[in-house]
Amino acid sequence: MPAHYQDLSYQSDGAADYVDVVIVARLQALMEHGEQPLNPEQWQAVPAFAKVGLEPEVSFVEIEGVAEDRVEVEHILIG
Repeated sequence: MPAHYQDLSYQSDGAADYVDVVIVARLQALMEHGEQPLNPEQWQAVPAFAKVGLEPEVSFVEIEGVAEDRVEVEHILIG
């Protein structure tokens, strides 16, 4: 994964993989912080969006229960 996370043209065989998820998350995080390697119109050309099943216009997806899971993991790791 580290070798491809910045390769916006990355295409794996088969279903979406971790690299696809990281590419999409990274682009969204960069946009959120005002850094944009691409303008949002160019995101249509990034295969990772199609692979993970998201439209480039979606800025984030809220997954139910993630906040609770994050707190639990922090509690386990930090003590």
